[in-house]
Amino acid sequence: MNKIAIVEFPLETKEQAQKMAKNILEKELAIVVRVIDDVWQAWKEEKVDSAEVVILRCRVPLEKVDALYKYVKENHPWPVFCFDVIEVKAMSA
Repeated sequence: MNKIAIVEFPLETKEQAQKMAKNILEKELAIVVRVIDDVWQAWKEEKVDSAEVVILRCRVPLEKVDALYKYVKENHPWPVFCFDVIEVKAMSA
């Protein structure tokens, strides 16, 4: 089993997300990057609402999480954003 992390963070547009996904893969900071552009949220005034964000979900070797965070922080258009990290064990068949 390989230890990896699933990392998610938002961006404003699909174009921004696609550009950042490509750069992350070119820099070998992640194994897989998915662009999720159909996001819903339930925290806004206690109602379910469509969000105007795109989420990047990255599969990252644990030893590269800090480097990915540094890259995203340096290149993200927002001064503050969520960077969620979930440690998982990956198994291949």
